[in-house]
Amino acid sequence: MASKQVIDRERSSRTVVATLERYAPEAGQGVRAASSELLGRREVMPDIELVIRIAARALERSTSELIDADRAHDREINGDSHAREERDRAHRAVYELVISVRGLVQASFGDVALKTLGLWDPSPPDPQGTLTYARNLADVLGDTAVALPAPRIEHVRFDREGLAMDLVTKVDVLRTAMALVAREESAAKGTQARKDAAMAAYDRTFRIAANLGVALFQLGGLDELADRIKPSPRRPGMLDQPGEPGGEEPGAPSSDAA
Repeated sequence: MASKQVIDRERSSRTVVATLERYAPEAGQGVRAASSELLGRREVMPDIELVIRIAARALERSTSELIDADRAHDREINGDSHAREERDRAHRAVYELVISVRGLVQASFGDVALKTLGLWDPSPPDPQGTLTYARNLADVLGDTAVALPAPRIEHVRFDREGLAMDLVTKVDVLRTAMALVAREESAAKGTQARKDAAMAAYDRTFRIAANLGVALFQLGGLDELADRIKPSPRRPGMLDQPGEPGGEEPGAPSSDAA
């Protein structure tokens, strides 16, 4: 879904492009009528209508590039959500197994065994913390040189090797899922940077095209149309709104009026 920033800019751009295209001939005629007597010998009146149309085309192209960049970023963000869901599932599986092992060790062998296996402090709740914690636990469980005290209850079976293998399997799944999320986040940063660049380029083009249209419409005597496409002084890439701070109410006296 397009972001509000892009939707608002597209709406303003559509108004400016349509106005420039529709009234370029009238603006050209008005400028010629107002300025033809100012031409010197051998000077030729520029094609004002073409200049206005070129400005409209430039803005239209810049708007299209912004929309494409926004869509690409949106697709990337949506892809990230699936990768994060997979990571969260893998994280829960590892975290729950670690909590179960910790509880089993404490119940069967006591606090000394918790310290021996590095389980005295509970696992951090974040994926990276859990990954490191579980990996260390798998290593110490698999190390037969690390001795545990006698179980509190006779005949209690504690399958160190099986638990270590289970942890290793789940840790590998979590590590893979986290790597995918990292790649997706890196790609999202790239599409965000491209979107930011496209928006900056659009804002510049909008300002140039709108201000050019305002100036030429005013020069051609089309003041009402010029007001219609006046850019906002505070919101880049968008049209001015009546009563907007920094602007003027339609029909309000000029600040330099007597």
